[in-house]
Amino acid sequence: MRKFILVMLLIGVVGLLSGQQGCQRSGSGDTEIGTGPFVGGNDGLSIAFVEDAPPLGGNFQGEAIDIEVDLTNNGETDVATSAAVINLIGTVTGNSFTLTQTGAVMNTGLIERIRDSSDVADSDFVDLGTATLTDANIGPSWSPNIRAQVCYPYTTDVQIDDLCIPGQRNEAGSVECEIDNAENLVDKGDVSGAPVQVTSVVESRTGDGIRVRLDIENQGNGEVIATTHACNNAVNVPTANRDLVRVSVPGFSCTFKTEETDSAGTIELRNGKGRLRCTKPVSAAGRAYLDRFSATLTYNYVEETGKTISIQNSAAF
Repeated sequence: MRKFILVMLLIGVVGLLSGQQGCQRSGSGDTEIGTGPFVGGNDGLSIAFVEDAPPLGGNFQGEAIDIEVDLTNNGETDVATSAAVINLIGTVTGNSFTLTQTGAVMNTGLIERIRDSSDVADSDFVDLGTATLTDANIGPSWSPNIRAQVCYPYTTDVQIDDLCIPGQRNEAGSVECEIDNAENLVDKGDVSGAPVQVTSVVESRTGDGIRVRLDIENQGNGEVIATTHACNNAVNVPTANRDLVRVSVPGFSCTFKTEETDSAGTIELRNGKGRLRCTKPVSAAGRAYLDRFSATLTYNYVEETGKTISIQNSAAF
């Protein structure tokens, strides 16, 4: 009998723990699968040289070296045809080399976004022509670093389905929601895959409504530049056009660095991070309820790749 009671107690404890675990939010600090509409992640459009273009070695002075890059879209924004601008930069653009392609090159087709967690990332190969070393004063060999840069427009979308719209403070009966000004409302799947992420959304009450605070962070491997600065001029970007993100928060009035409307404007990232505060008046005559909060971030993003190759002096062979 005692053994039966112990078994039943053990089953009850396991069930209780399982129930508690199932009720956890899927935000930071746990591993629950989120219910948001996005795959998530901090990747956008990556750039890498094709394995043999340029090859690591076996090149001789005076020989044409093929250069080609692979653009892979690991995020959740489509990159339209000709939207990604690729430039060779650095040493290869100096007087020691002759290039067959001296200007910017664009992607030749649509590079589609990731649509679900099992999707295979779409990519596009872009031919950057050839480079030929014409400098005879290199000694037995030289190992320059070939570098390329891509600039592309991208978007980060936010959708949170459990923003609390407060009702009367003394409403009777069960309350659908309450505002916790210490809770991060961002769960897994609430922010689309992109290099610029919204890491936190915190809600609080004001005298006549609610306030929402967004923490924004550049989590990618590149740099953010303003949408007003064209990607075809991304090799040299003035400081005033760096680290600027345009944010749209429908239905809210926000405090922006530069304002286009009450609900849309530009914020500045400092050391890769920025913060935006928005407010919204709320009628407290009814009962509290859950509502949807959405925001859209747009920006241009710049990433680079490099590859060191070995060029042999043809006179030494």
